[in-house]
Amino acid sequence: SLLHDGPYAFELRLGPPRPDSDPSEELRKLNLPDGGPGRSAPRAGVDGCWRCGCCGSANYPRRSTCFRSACGSSRDARGTALVQAYLDRLQSSSDSAPASKTTE
Repeated sequence: SLLHDGPYAFELRLGPPRPDSDPSEELRKLNLPDGGPGRSAPRAGVDGCWRCGCCGSANYPRRSTCFRSACGSSRDARGTALVQAYLDRLQSSSDSAPASKTTE
């Protein structure tokens, strides 16, 4: 199915739900940086960032609830699909990366 989020469009191939794993938890294990000094704010639809269905705020993919304390809504299925697609892309690129050479 085609997902439109603002100016971005994504083709998502949704497989069966993965009830045993939260894609945000898997991303936190990878210890990837997100916002902070010198980094951009989250943009929904970019690198797994998702838009809150309640307040419309963009959230980093490691979040499973909206960052706004006044909102705090759980990520919806659309946001989870974006995060899962991002995680799958990261995992497939690391699986296909060539092994590093060691020198003696």
